Parts: sequence; C-alpha cells; structure tokens
Amino acid sequence: QELYNSGDRSLRKQVLHAWLISGSKNDVYQAALNAKSDDEANEAIKMLGVMGATEELRKLSDLKKPGHDFVDAYAISGDLAGLRRIAEGNGDIGARREAVRKIGIIDSSEARAALREIYTKSTNAELKRAALDGMLISGDEQGVLTLYRNTQNADDKRDLLRTLSHMNGDAALEAIDAALEGKQ
Repeated sequence: QELYNSGDRSLRKQVLHAWLISGSKNDVYQAALNAKSDDEANEAIKMLGVMGATEELRKLSDLKKPGHDFVDAYAISGDLAGLRRIAEGNGDIGARREAVRKIGIIDSSEARAALREIYTKSTNAELKRAALDGMLISGDEQGVLTLYRNTQNADDKRDLLRTLSHMNGDAALEAIDAALEGKQ
C-alpha cells in the first residue's frame, strides 16, 4: 500500500498487477476508490473486472457514475446484473448501448434471455440494435429466429432477418423459406 501511494504511474501499475496476482481485491478496490485521476481509477476498475470482484465493482458504481470502464469490467467479470443495471439505467447512451452489446459475451442462457428481453421491451432504436449485436455475438440464432417469427413490424423483421443471415446458420434459411411461402 505504501509503495502504491508513494510511487509514480509505472510503480502503481506494477503494484496493481501484484495485487491482481495475490487476489487482493480490497487493495485494488481502495486504489480505485482513492484514485487521483480518471486513468488511475479506470486501471483499478479494469483490474477488479479481471479479478471477478463483482461486489467491489458494484460498490464503486454506487459511488461513481458508471461508464465505459465499468461496462468493460462487468463484461470481463461476467456480471450480467451489473451490465443490465447500466443498460437499463438513465446514464450515458453510449455506455448503455455498449453494456447491452457486451451482454453477448457472457455465455449463459440468462444472458441470451436478457438480450431478447431488452430487444423486445426497448423503444430506443440504438438499444434494440445493440441487443441484436449482442445476440449475434452470443450466437443466439434460435432467439433471433423466435423474435423474427413473433414480430409484426416490417422494419424489425428486416433487421432480424439481416442478423440471422450474418449468423450463417440454418435459421436464416428457415426464415427465408417461410417468408417466401407466406408463413411467419
């Protein structure tokens, strides 16, 4: 702690890495909490993500406005609840959009369901697009196909079909065949 507090940027970074290796979540949390600059805080926040320190990240995001640094940390740590909190909040639309997209890297049925729910409930075109991007990242072909079959909106159908075609799976062909036959 003394080395971190008295050191220059390079030494601080080395101490953060040492704390990462030793699993010292509380020390990294304190470094983020007491950071003297945004860069210093961001570095510690990213370390917390790598450490899977979701509890510490959530405490920090209650104290600081969660932005892109928290989105990356939550994504790295696999914290679906943290990403949803940013995505569904009232913060910066860029951070919200990125949080929705990054839900796609969490490999779980809960994450895929969250993306479908965000897509279905969102009235914001940017967030809907981000949810589609997340489904593409996660490879949720069946989820996109289900959304395609259930929507009546022509623009949404076009976007969903375009996403299916990028997935290069059988679901896109299935949807195209059904459309040509006049079915859903």
